[in-house]
Amino acid sequence: MSGVVMSEVEALLSVDAGRVPTGAVVFRARDPEAEVRRLRTALAVGAGLVTVGLAVAGVAREPIAMLVLTTAMLAISATRTQAEGELARHKRPTMVLTTTGMIVRDTSGLRSWQYEDIADVRTCVCQGQVGIVVVLTNGSLHFVDNLLFTRGEQLSGLIRRHLQPRRT
Repeated sequence: MSGVVMSEVEALLSVDAGRVPTGAVVFRARDPEAEVRRLRTALAVGAGLVTVGLAVAGVAREPIAMLVLTTAMLAISATRTQAEGELARHKRPTMVLTTTGMIVRDTSGLRSWQYEDIADVRTCVCQGQVGIVVVLTNGSLHFVDNLLFTRGEQLSGLIRRHLQPRRT
């Protein structure tokens, strides 16, 4: 179906189904626990190496057993957990930039804008939170927590590429 322009909502539904439309750029939510899991993984590996080293050195069984338990606990806590019940039903925050506009699904709900309706995109601090403000041609302002998304710091530049040059 060449020549058919997909709406932002259709693009988001397509992304949710695992298909990225041609010309779209997808930004998914950052994993807030990733750094903690990496640290726990490193600690588990370190504890495991110490355990093996002490076992080879002939240390008593009790300290070795405690280190094995510690290593196991760190390894288990380093794994990703699956959201349960009500949390699993909510869609993850996602932003899709298409060739004609953008759609954002975040804590503020589902919002979309056509590039022709966007006057500017500005960096902003709102209630202590750094993000971007989408300024529409009708004067309304919409805050988007761009740092919620992986590679979100690139959003302003990508959106500006689609905006019409300002008339002087």
